[in-house]
Amino acid sequence: MNLNAKPDWIGTPRQHAYEENGIQHKAVSVDFTLENDDNRYKLVMQTTIRDGVSSASYELKQYGTAPGRQKPFMMDTDYVWEDQTIPLIDTILNDPYVQSFL
Repeated sequence: MNLNAKPDWIGTPRQHAYEENGIQHKAVSVDFTLENDDNRYKLVMQTTIRDGVSSASYELKQYGTAPGRQKPFMMDTDYVWEDQTIPLIDTILNDPYVQSFL
């Protein structure tokens, strides 16, 4: 994955929320593709609220394909950033369609 590439397509964001042991977790996931790259990726943005203090993490995952499988699957290659972003993540977060969901 080229972290400096521009997104070619950004999908519909999906929101998830749950509470575990008194800790609130809110997440938004967005599928996307990159220019000149045939792979598909997912950005997962998670906000955790513990004792009134909020922290954020951003995770990039890659989909994989295998012969005979009809659906793509999540590969084990992850990139994770805590409380910071990179230009690729900023571009996705600033997309007007994604902004309407945040």
